[in-house]
Amino acid sequence: MRAWAAARLILVGFCAGGAGPKDDPEAFVRGLYSRFEADPNFFVGLGDISDEAVYSPSLLRVLSANRAFHAKHSDLGLNGDPICDCQEHESMTTPQIVVHRTGRASAEATAKFIIEDFYVRSITLKLVQTPIGWRVDDVSDSDLPSLRKWLSNDMK
Repeated sequence: MRAWAAARLILVGFCAGGAGPKDDPEAFVRGLYSRFEADPNFFVGLGDISDEAVYSPSLLRVLSANRAFHAKHSDLGLNGDPICDCQEHESMTTPQIVVHRTGRASAEATAKFIIEDFYVRSITLKLVQTPIGWRVDDVSDSDLPSLRKWLSNDMK
């Protein structure tokens, strides 16, 4: 019975785009972006995958606080998925992904792709290794230097 539970946990982590604690961060990033390619209705936190399977605990706290702030004020906060910098991604090209380690438990990934034939995206993900696998600790692109800072400043 324990073997079945362990196998199920591993499978759930893999299907969610997560990686085990000793896996390469590139597997996490490629798994995450493959979900966007496979399903035009896929968005982080809105379906098959939870925010916890993608974001670090500290970024998740800021994201949750921002959502609560906007719910309290009955307005819209973050309007789209920061992982693809999009609201729709039906014709997303296969991302060119480059990952390099920045520390023992940190890495940075860049994903370049095109959405709807003309929206060029170059997303940088700062990654941290957690006890349950690699997670996104911040997101940036040319228009948004830090999702974490934007979320915090947006609540002021």
